[in-house]
Amino acid sequence: MIRRKGPTFYRSFYVGNVSWVGFSKEKKNINFDALPIPARDAVISLFRYEMSRIKPTAVISIGGVVQETIKRIFDASVNTDLVLPHPNYCGFPKNKEKCMQQYIEVLEPFVRTP
Repeated sequence: MIRRKGPTFYRSFYVGNVSWVGFSKEKKNINFDALPIPARDAVISLFRYEMSRIKPTAVISIGGVVQETIKRIFDASVNTDLVLPHPNYCGFPKNKEKCMQQYIEVLEPFVRTP
């Protein structure tokens, strides 16, 4: 079942991240927005370049903190109002059903059928 739906999903979505690499400070993971300003600017510049090639009409953020960054990067022509809970949060049994419904409601309008 997953194999059959995978191609449909990836025809409709480009899965990306503001930064594809992880960062650490004092042996702890940190987000790219905690980097020194020159490094943070370089990460955002690379992401902007990647998105200029993709030309998204909407960006769905995973988490509110990410959404704040996304809103600063894109102009009004890109819908940046969509946000989903982080998969780690969804992994807790008490959150599973609610998260699944949220993901379906947000993603379904964008799925292109073959």
